[in-house]
Amino acid sequence: MFKNLTYTVYEILPKNKIGILQIFLTGVVGFIGLYFVSFFLMFYPYDFYADYLKIPNNIELNIPKGETFGNTESIEQKPNKIPKNKDFELYNSFQPGLYTYDIWLSKIDSGKIFLKVYEITKNDRLSESRLIKRSEIIVEHSNDSLQKYSAKYHFTIYEGDWGKPYAARFEVWYKK
Repeated sequence: MFKNLTYTVYEILPKNKIGILQIFLTGVVGFIGLYFVSFFLMFYPYDFYADYLKIPNNIELNIPKGETFGNTESIEQKPNKIPKNKDFELYNSFQPGLYTYDIWLSKIDSGKIFLKVYEITKNDRLSESRLIKRSEIIVEHSNDSLQKYSAKYHFTIYEGDWGKPYAARFEVWYKK
């Protein structure tokens, strides 16, 4: 059967056009295959980090506030007012794993504030290579008055997959 099909193609197209047809068909088949593979990988659970992590019952959880862009829930009307019992506030961004934060400081020298994040049951450091730079806030010399500083960028915690939450500890670090 395939022999007859090949012969028919040879009869229809001149000999110098068969190479072009083969290149075109190879490209079309390759593109369709690449499309199906990428569609499959889009739904494939590629990160198994949080599969066996459990959130302990004996800890206090502080859930990040809602999205910062366009959501007044997370924005204080008075810029220097500290949220109840806090001087650090973490916000969810527009998709899971993306965050930003605010911090209220007084009596601090000029320097940099940045975050380190750890998974609490195994004490694994999360997103170590990128987090320090992405979460960095430059603070200027402050007098005794309270000042609010906000992260300029969103930062990502790469470990884990959407729909598989786990608990993490956020530490604020200061460097002159």
